[in-house]
Amino acid sequence: MKKKIKKILFALFISLGVFSLDITPTRADWQSLANPVEAMNAILDDLGVNKNELKYSIQTMNVARQKKNPPMVSLSFDPTDPVPGEKVTVIATPTNFLNNTEDLYFTWYLKNKRCYDRETDGVGYKNKFASGDFEKCDLNDTGEVDIEDYKIKAMRILANYDYPWDQSSYTADTDNDGYTAYFGGDDQKGKLEHCYIHNVETGDEYELETCAHLFPNAPGDETGDNKFGLTEEEFWRTNPYAKDTSNTGNTDEANVAGLGENVFTFTYTAGDKIGVAIEGISTEPTQYEDASYKTMWALTKNTCDVSTDQNAYPKTTTTVQQNTPSIGYTTTTITTEDIVDGTQINDSATIRTLTRIVVTFAGVVISDETTSTCPPETSTIIIDDTTYDCSGTDATDQSILTTDMTVDNLNDCLYKNLVTPAEGGGATEKLDVSLSYSPENPINDAGENKNGDELSFKSSVINASNSAYLNYTWEVFANDEPNPDSWGSALSKSALDDATQTSGLGINSFKFKLNFEESKKYLKIKLTVNDTLTEGGEREGHTDVVVPIFSSEKRIKVYTAKVSLDTDGKNPTVSLPDNSQERCLLDDETTPAALCEIAQNEIIAVKIDNADSAYTDFLWTLDGENLTCPDINFQGCISNDKQTNISYFPVLKISEDQYSVNLSALNTGTGERLDLTRVFKVSAPAVKIIPNEKTNPADSSQYTCRGLLLGDYIDIYGKSFEDRSNTKFQALTGYNLELYPVFSGIDTPETFAKPEDCPYKWNVDGNIITTANVTDYGYSIDLNDYGKLILPPKNYGESYKISFSNLFTQNNAVKQVLNKYWNVSYNGFYEKKLTDSIEVAMVSAEIAQKENSPQKIFATVSSGIPNYIAFLFRIILSGVVIIFSVKIIFFILPRSNSNEF
Repeated sequence: MKKKIKKILFALFISLGVFSLDITPTRADWQSLANPVEAMNAILDDLGVNKNELKYSIQTMNVARQKKNPPMVSLSFDPTDPVPGEKVTVIATPTNFLNNTEDLYFTWYLKNKRCYDRETDGVGYKNKFASGDFEKCDLNDTGEVDIEDYKIKAMRILANYDYPWDQSSYTADTDNDGYTAYFGGDDQKGKLEHCYIHNVETGDEYELETCAHLFPNAPGDETGDNKFGLTEEEFWRTNPYAKDTSNTGNTDEANVAGLGENVFTFTYTAGDKIGVAIEGISTEPTQYEDASYKTMWALTKNTCDVSTDQNAYPKTTTTVQQNTPSIGYTTTTITTEDIVDGTQINDSATIRTLTRIVVTFAGVVISDETTSTCPPETSTIIIDDTTYDCSGTDATDQSILTTDMTVDNLNDCLYKNLVTPAEGGGATEKLDVSLSYSPENPINDAGENKNGDELSFKSSVINASNSAYLNYTWEVFANDEPNPDSWGSALSKSALDDATQTSGLGINSFKFKLNFEESKKYLKIKLTVNDTLTEGGEREGHTDVVVPIFSSEKRIKVYTAKVSLDTDGKNPTVSLPDNSQERCLLDDETTPAALCEIAQNEIIAVKIDNADSAYTDFLWTLDGENLTCPDINFQGCISNDKQTNISYFPVLKISEDQYSVNLSALNTGTGERLDLTRVFKVSAPAVKIIPNEKTNPADSSQYTCRGLLLGDYIDIYGKSFEDRSNTKFQALTGYNLELYPVFSGIDTPETFAKPEDCPYKWNVDGNIITTANVTDYGYSIDLNDYGKLILPPKNYGESYKISFSNLFTQNNAVKQVLNKYWNVSYNGFYEKKLTDSIEVAMVSAEIAQKENSPQKIFATVSSGIPNYIAFLFRIILSGVVIIFSVKIIFFILPRSNSNEF
């Protein structure tokens, strides 16, 4: 067929060249050409054909037949790592078959660990069986355990479908459940059979001398012969009264033949191995002049050694090669060989003389023909002192490769195609491990406060058979580059502050705190996960993630935006505050709080330090949306029509809602990228009066005012903590009281330029105190220290009752901005009155220092009792006193006797 195609292409090629040739007076005609080579060159040139490309195309076509993919199969198991007693489902997915799946034959075979065979375990295999196991493995009672028994084991499961065969008498068969099998599949009825095996190494396909199915057979019966009598019903353990015991839609015999059975389910025992051989037709037709396609098999591992020289006869006796004179580009080569062609007829080798004539043009094979005849001088030939007979015919087509492999040879291949559930999708499949971490932009604290972020990791493995038995190993590496040549050695666990367990079963999460004294810019966290399989071996998967680490200096800084009006009280401008007072810091005033509290209707300014202009491109986003300033009245956030290191946003959400601000910055000089995030929570503002506990200038360690001691709190480790009141306080006589209004949810100024700028109202013992009248009462308000109230001490036994109030609302400038740029209506502004009150009792220095004195304990208990309970106690005590007094009175007064007549 291949030779005919070449001849047709060559003839067509010549014809096109001739008819398209432009024969004009200005060009030479055929008779004027010096030789045929020049004519061919003229044709190729006229057609614009590149001779090298033509040669390459023909060479590619010559070997194209050997490049095709043969029928193949892949298996998937669920689960991939079963435990004994667990149901396992295997799905076979065939490819490169021309048939539909329902027309293919699936011959499954199942080998238990307790079964041994000669092919795998050698001639002494029977000595390996445990007592009674040989009979359980020799299912067809042949005295040998082999691949046929493994087929029977599997196909019984398919055909039986849990039918209670051991309770059936098998005395009659009335279901007419036979089936006729056809070579190449159920859809190949009426076609001639031609069976082939594929050679993976060469790409050639060899025709078997005899076609045979790989179906298992009951003793004395043949599967697929349309006869499924009582003996087969009993052997295959099917229902003799049901045509389709397994409810597949096929007859029982078709089920034994595996028709369309691409799914196989069985109960797993340790060490089980399984395989399947799929019979069907390939996508390539045969070269015979009929409607046949190649019948082929797909095996589990898609491997089977092809025998191409089984007889070991010598190939060549004589070789004669003749080359015709080379004229231009044309060369004709004639090669004659006397060979043994590898087939046998009546046990004698077939001897032929092969004559091959190859014609090439410009290195391109134009024709390649091989003929075979008996040697003309004799019907026999002597090779290595051995006489071989010639068949006397020339009936063999040398383009069809053949092999003397039989069904037994194919069965031998099945042993090499057994797999375990792990091999079918477990051990050969790496674990799919994913890793996530938070926070997105962790901050390291190199100071003594140890307030760095807690960096936590969470992993997941989506293809684990049992996640509880996965073994995890966590490793941490540090470097100043995100992708160095080497990350070096992993950090020890002791170098990780508050690190959790780093290895063991089920350790799918890991965390530690970022408190490195000398932090690298990047951490790489590597996770390795191992899954030990029940039948030996293991699967492994690993992943890693590189986390950029930021210092507390490199952060998004938060401010309350300053809003100013022009002289007419209009045209507001928004800028950073003059005092650059940063918000949302911890007590160390350097570490940012993980969650920044803000209040409704505030305008928040955000910024990163960029004094050296290292970063030139910025992108601010608010909840994932681009955060841009409305116009140039928002100072510092627009430069050359681009975002800068400053931005602003209004707080329009309600209490308990959150905002997420993200900054992406690029250093175009070094390519360094910066990605920071700050999370904000909208909180309802509140205020607490907090006394300064230490106001003795001579002794900074002495407590001069403290909350009333209510008791001690003892944690689970036995450590004791004082529990003090936040509304009732004791203060030492002789020292001033310093009271701070501490706000939460909002930012308040640290200093006030003028007394009228401080809007706070205090109430001390019933008197309203403001900056306007504070000195009238002998008190003072410190405008340079958050507007704290300073009270002189009272005498021992006296007390102060103090309250604070302030209306939280935005000033008119902020309201104008909210209305102008974000359409907040005038009746929609947020307002809240903030209040708090405390009571301070003056005590002596002696009592205040005696933490465990009886007087103080009693005072602590009594003063800590709520007022309503104290009132009830007084009523009860008064009642007791009254009753006691009445008793005394009646005891003292004389009794009087009266006589009744």
